[in-house]
Amino acid sequence: LNGQRGGVKGEIIQESWQKKIAIGGSLLTSTILLASLPFLSQLAKYSVLGLLLIAFLYSVPPIRLKAVPILDSVTNGIGAFLFFALGTGLAGGNFSDIIPAGYWGSMIFMAIDAMGSCPDIEADKENGIRTSATLLGWRGTSIWFTASIIVSLIFQKWDLIPKIGHMIGIIFGTTMYFKRTEEWFYAFV
Repeated sequence: LNGQRGGVKGEIIQESWQKKIAIGGSLLTSTILLASLPFLSQLAKYSVLGLLLIAFLYSVPPIRLKAVPILDSVTNGIGAFLFFALGTGLAGGNFSDIIPAGYWGSMIFMAIDAMGSCPDIEADKENGIRTSATLLGWRGTSIWFTASIIVSLIFQKWDLIPKIGHMIGIIFGTTMYFKRTEEWFYAFV
């Protein structure tokens, strides 16, 4: 049990059930998604197949990218991009409609994934859980977060409101670099 989270959310599943749950969930999800392919646009089809691949690479042993620091956050960014592409495909859009918003969203999601792990650093270390945050620590993750937000500005071509959100993100990342406490993290969010 991850003491930081407590309850069901932080529960570590017994080893005897892990394989059964992984196989059952994978088969059910794959069946539903693959059955939907004939009804989807080309972009949506590629997105579904990409999401299935990312889901397996992220969660299923032996690769399990969520246990590989840095790649855990990058994989989440790729997943966000694919979800954006899927939505674009379902709405009748094509590949050119994904850019730059898909890149922008991917960078933001990657940043949030890494920073969101910071409050769990100590509990994750105690339980042998490896994440970007356990590798980089508060300060390193704050730098990763802020750099990702800044890079996402390159792809952001929209109005002032998203840019204000970016600036708030940069202030948040900078604050976490200097304060790096769980109290400040929750006070800010």
